Amino acid sequence: MKERKTAIIPLFIFFALPIPFSLVSWIGTIMSVADAGMMDVSRFSDFIEGIVALITMLIAGTYLGTYIISLNKTLKNKKISLISFLPILHIILFIIFCAIWSWLNAIYKV
Repeated sequence: MKERKTAIIPLFIFFALPIPFSLVSWIGTIMSVADAGMMDVSRFSDFIEGIVALITMLIAGTYLGTYIISLNKTLKNKKISLISFLPILHIILFIIFCAIWSWLNAIYKV
């Protein structure tokens, strides 16, 4: 079983690459929340786009927590489980919300 766990080490090194972007996104999230009071949310489209943007930045900002939890659980478990791949699911969720944000931006900014 030890051999199987050592095979995941390169995967966790790969999962660690987005961490600096995750930390920087906290700055963007804080600025976005501060700017939310200045937004014209009288239009439904601006409101939806703002909510999706905020969720996208929060997902990006919480990646470090997901990585730490996944790494900790993987090291404690005797074998690799689904929680070992939680960072990739987090990245996929982030990509989905980025796509929705871009789609909304393209629709409403015509």
